[in-house]
Amino acid sequence: MRALRNPTSYPNSSFSRHRTLHHTYDDPPKMKVTILHRSQEAPLERKVLEALEIKRLSPEINNKDEMMDALRLIR
Repeated sequence: MRALRNPTSYPNSSFSRHRTLHHTYDDPPKMKVTILHRSQEAPLERKVLEALEIKRLSPEINNKDEMMDALRLIR
């Protein structure tokens, strides 16, 4: 999110490069974030709960391979 709001501070980020090249004068994108579960003491529990939410929501981009494919398109 920071890379999208202030792309010059993150020159190596693919999101920053894309925003700088294609959306220079656009307002930063609006995003809504909801924290479903917070566990600082039990990272394994957080990872399991995250995996269950990903399975439940079935997002369009839900694994590293799909994310890398998407990033290649915007670089």
